[in-house]
Amino acid sequence: TIIREIVPAMTALAPEAIDSRGFGPILHTHNLVIGYNTRLLTVAPPVSWADLWDARFKGLVVPGAIELTPGLLFLLQANKMNGGDYLHLDPGFDALKRLAPNKYFHTIGEVRPMVAQQNVVVAISSNMLHAEMQQGGPVAMVFPAEGCLASPAVAQVVKGTPQKKLAETFIDFYLRPEAQLGWARDYNVSVFNTRANVPGDVRARIADKTVFFDGNEVAKRRAGWVDRWMREIRG
Repeated sequence: TIIREIVPAMTALAPEAIDSRGFGPILHTHNLVIGYNTRLLTVAPPVSWADLWDARFKGLVVPGAIELTPGLLFLLQANKMNGGDYLHLDPGFDALKRLAPNKYFHTIGEVRPMVAQQNVVVAISSNMLHAEMQQGGPVAMVFPAEGCLASPAVAQVVKGTPQKKLAETFIDFYLRPEAQLGWARDYNVSVFNTRANVPGDVRARIADKTVFFDGNEVAKRRAGWVDRWMREIRG
């Protein structure tokens, strides 16, 4: 358990970064967005996750495979949009089958060259797309109307560690406003210290709306979802 008084920077965190059971806080989060090639895409770009099921994107959408966090988040969002919950993934699997992508990416390294050179629409973290854009790649990014999908980094202190004080000091340092600003500015991730003075041009590169999934529910059920994906999808 991490006590806010021991890690003072936690007192300034937004509520979504605090674990109600007393476990460690969210430090920052990568955000899953939609990316596409501006030179090769000849139809109107998507503005939402739901748009990816539109006929104009048939054969163009390349999601992540289930073993990757982007693939898992994409499945969960498809499930949510179609009325499913953590106990009922049928809507999500049915949605992937309707989408019927020609391929899935199985490594993160596949994404940047693919989106820079092919006529595809991908669901990947915003900081990866920013890196390609900063190098002049013909790539654009969409923050979906339903929200970007959060892939949070969480800090925990190992139970029984002899370095508890040092670990708590590290977490406090990571959560201080100046450190949070640095992460947002240099890595294009969402941060949660409400006292971090993140300028507008940096905020515009991150996410204006973020969707969180329950990590505990995901951890309990992920193995079963992976097994099902391998049986029914196996892209």
